[in-house]
Amino acid sequence: MYMKFKHWMQQGQAIVLFALILPLIIVFAATIINVGNLYLHYTKLQNAADASVLAYASNYVQTENEEISEVFAKNIASMNLGNINYDARFSTNDNVASVQLSTDMIVYLMITDSKTTVTVTSSAQMLDSNGSSDVKLIQ
Repeated sequence: MYMKFKHWMQQGQAIVLFALILPLIIVFAATIINVGNLYLHYTKLQNAADASVLAYASNYVQTENEEISEVFAKNIASMNLGNINYDARFSTNDNVASVQLSTDMIVYLMITDSKTTVTVTSSAQMLDSNGSSDVKLIQ
């Protein structure tokens, strides 16, 4: 009789444990998805920033016109980013060209804010040695 009672008391424990652990699994999965999405956006933005600052600097060395160089660099960034909306800021200072790209990223399955901003910066040095122009990334 005691064995039947003890067996009856232990039934259904897996359902309770599953109900307690399921929210933790969902939060953990959402965190993994968000970190992966953040890394993807960051990598795409950094690649686009590197390409656009090189385009900006090389065009600026040839034309010495900031507006034309900025349009050219924005086209390069758009080709690299595809349909991702972004903001771009360009600057030239003492033979150093810089670009800052930023975009809003949606954060999935979180209780807090639904968007976060990803920002990257890239710089290139414009060299003029012996009459030939050269551009290199600055890390």
